[in-house]
Amino acid sequence: WLSRPVSRTGVLLTKWAVAVLYALAGAALAAVVSLAAGAAAFGVRPVVTLSGATIAVPHALALIAVAYVLVVAGAVCSLTIALFISTLTNSSLTAAIIAIAAFTVLTIFNAFTVFDFMSPYMYSTYRLVFINLFRYPIYWHPIQRALITYAVTVTAMLLAAWALFSRKDVLT
Repeated sequence: WLSRPVSRTGVLLTKWAVAVLYALAGAALAAVVSLAAGAAAFGVRPVVTLSGATIAVPHALALIAVAYVLVVAGAVCSLTIALFISTLTNSSLTAAIIAIAAFTVLTIFNAFTVFDFMSPYMYSTYRLVFINLFRYPIYWHPIQRALITYAVTVTAMLLAAWALFSRKDVLT
């Protein structure tokens, strides 16, 4: 098993899939710990939304789960950018730092009106889109735009990483 040749596409997709699993595991851990801490500190009661409506505990838990999925989707964009950058460098730490810096720069761009034309296309624009789940009625339009932007970003970065990695000399 260990001496069997593996395609570069397989290596790249496996690396990406493991990173996504780590993101999911981290979000799941954060969700369990935060829900347990919240229940211990405040009890389990119906939730008042940002619009003032009250929702039952099971519905609130479902919304919280969807919110975590949206956050993980945004994180997958960052880790896919890091994967792409890792095909350009020999250091995974450099790739992670550049991906974090890219997210930070894009977030700063969102603060300036001169970059408003880019906002709908930058995944960092939608970093707080999960808040719309806690309005009544739920405002779905930004959530849909976020998911589309996330999907385009991940697809483009995966294809770019594959194009570079499939032609890279791995002996250096």
